[in-house]
Amino acid sequence: MHHRQCFGQHSTSSGAPYVFQDPTDPTKLVGFEVDLIDALAAELGMTTHFVQNQWDGLIPGLNRGEYDLAINGIEITPDRRQAVAFSQPYYLTFEQLTVRQGTGGLATLNDCRSKVVGTLQASLAERLLRAEGSVDLRTYEDEVSAYQDLTLGRLDAVLLDYPIALYYAVPNPQLAQVGAPIGQLAYGIAMRKGDVELVKQINAAYDRLVANGTWAEILAKWNLWTTTMADYLQQAAPQGIAPTGYLAYLKATHPQTGLWATVVSYEKFLPLFFWGACFSGALCARCRFPCSPCCWPSPRVY
Repeated sequence: MHHRQCFGQHSTSSGAPYVFQDPTDPTKLVGFEVDLIDALAAELGMTTHFVQNQWDGLIPGLNRGEYDLAINGIEITPDRRQAVAFSQPYYLTFEQLTVRQGTGGLATLNDCRSKVVGTLQASLAERLLRAEGSVDLRTYEDEVSAYQDLTLGRLDAVLLDYPIALYYAVPNPQLAQVGAPIGQLAYGIAMRKGDVELVKQINAAYDRLVANGTWAEILAKWNLWTTTMADYLQQAAPQGIAPTGYLAYLKATHPQTGLWATVVSYEKFLPLFFWGACFSGALCARCRFPCSPCCWPSPRVY
């Protein structure tokens, strides 16, 4: 099979670690989902062409035939299953609560009542906060604005997906990650309901990437390997793969925070520094960030 496949995605100055402009070369798209699509295309003998769209326009554009697949941290939900076909989940994650350093009494979903809390529109976090009730909810179109408002004191907390917090909140020394993981969600690649054969091909190719270790290596590169993914994929942590994507992002976007200097000083211990914390379930002494507690249940059925 040798043909071009069009992939819809949303890319702006934000978007890390999914699909985003390389901070050192804005003409390039990078991210763990870019690496996933490239690896899937290689498995299937396809070439790729990325088409940008607004995030809330990804599924409508897919169904209009503007591209063949849509990917950008799209959560698999019953409502979306009515509109599109999904691949099997390729990444499982949770919601992370972020506050300003020194904030007390705000570490759970229940604590968010009567607080001003920000999140992204049409997200699991928004649904959880609305269901909690009595939350002064502020929704945003991008994660950067939400964390900026938190830093400036306009919000009491931000609730967003763990990968987003890892890239946009953890490097900020004024912010702290608090509490246990909240909820659980799965990302999937969206395709048109009529493209049954394409869904089968994508799922089969993904299975091969899991079996040969490619997917685990991509996740490790972006510092996204967690015990939840280890349990879901039934694999041990990949060895000898430094989180080069995450480190390059930190170096380009947060050189002033001191975190980059700390990381560089422990360069020879990178596998221990990043994976060891995740697999112990310990909280980082600097940011109190629960990387990936071992006690989570891992869903098997979607």
